[in-house]
Amino acid sequence: MIATLVATLMLSQFYSPISWYTEVKAGSYYPGIDDEFGGSATPYADIFGDSGRPAYRISFEYRLLTGFGSLYGGVGLGFFHASGNALADDGSKSEDETGLWVMPAALRVSYRMDMFYTWWGLPLVPYVRAGLLYAPWWITDSDGSVADWGDGSGSARGATSGWEAALGLSLLLDVFEPESARTMDHEWGINHTYVFAEYNHMVLDGFGSDGTLILSDDHWFFGLAMEY
Repeated sequence: MIATLVATLMLSQFYSPISWYTEVKAGSYYPGIDDEFGGSATPYADIFGDSGRPAYRISFEYRLLTGFGSLYGGVGLGFFHASGNALADDGSKSEDETGLWVMPAALRVSYRMDMFYTWWGLPLVPYVRAGLLYAPWWITDSDGSVADWGDGSGSARGATSGWEAALGLSLLLDVFEPESARTMDHEWGINHTYVFAEYNHMVLDGFGSDGTLILSDDHWFFGLAMEY
C-alpha cells in the first residue's frame, strides 16, 4: 500500500491542469407527495407503492478556486419515472396505467477536500454540495399522453422548486492503476476517476408554497466521476 501511495505521488506531478468535474449517479428515490396530506391520504403510495424507485442524475461542474481543497460551480440534471395502476373513483385500483415523470435541474456549488490526496496521497476525497432545484413533472395516461386532472382544471403537469444539500465521499481509483491513470491523462485529458457514495437531502416543496406537488426526499446516491 505504501509503495502504491508513493508511486501515485510521483505520478501526480505529471497530471495536466484540472478544470472540470463530471459525475453520473443513481439511487433510490421516493417523492414525498403524500406528505401534503399529513397521513389522511396516500395517493402516491396507493398508485406507485411504498418503496423507492431508481433515480438518475448527471452533473457538470467547473473548478472556480483551488488551494485548501477545490470549489466547483455547475449544473445538474436528473430523471425519475414511476408507473402503476390509476385509482378509480371509488379508490380501488383500475386497469388503466399511469406514470409520474420528474426531471430535476440543479444549479449548485461543491467543495471537495482533495488536499488529503494532493498533500498526503490519501485516496479519499470528502465533499459537500448545496444547490437550488427546479423540477418539471408530469403525469401520463396509459397511452403516454399527459393526463388531465379529474376536476377539469387542466393538464396534470407543473414544476416544483426547492433546494438540496449533500455530503459525500469519493474513492480515487488512480491509486490502483497509477500507470493507466497517467496514460488516460496523457491521451484523453482525464486527470482522475472516482467512485463515490453521497447522502442527498432534497427539499422540493416550492419553498413552502401552498398547492405545490411535494417531491422532497432524503436518499443515497452511488456513482462514477472524473476530473479533467
